[in-house]
This record gives sequence, structure tokens and C-alpha cells, in this order.
Amino acid sequence: MHTVIVAGRVVVREGRLLDLDLEELRRRAVEAATRLKQAAGQAPLQSY
Repeated sequence: MHTVIVAGRVVVREGRLLDLDLEELRRRAVEAATRLKQAAGQAPLQSY
């Protein structure tokens, strides 16, 4: 997609996501994966 507008705000321009904080996304993904693994009774994730 070239451009995507949501609620009057451009969120994708020229095929690239705008306002994306990759570090925050990664942190939240690791936290969610850790919670899921703990709920499943598995060892915590290793950090690389």
C-alpha cells in the first residue's frame, strides 16, 4: 500500500509505517512472549 489514512491521520506513506517505535514494539513483544511462556509452564525467553 502506498498511503493509508486512519481517522484522518496518515499512518503509512510510500509503503512505510510512520510513528513506529521499534524498540517499544520489541519490548512489548518480549514481555508478551514471556507471559505466554510462563502461563504454558515453559522456561523464560533468552535475550540475545
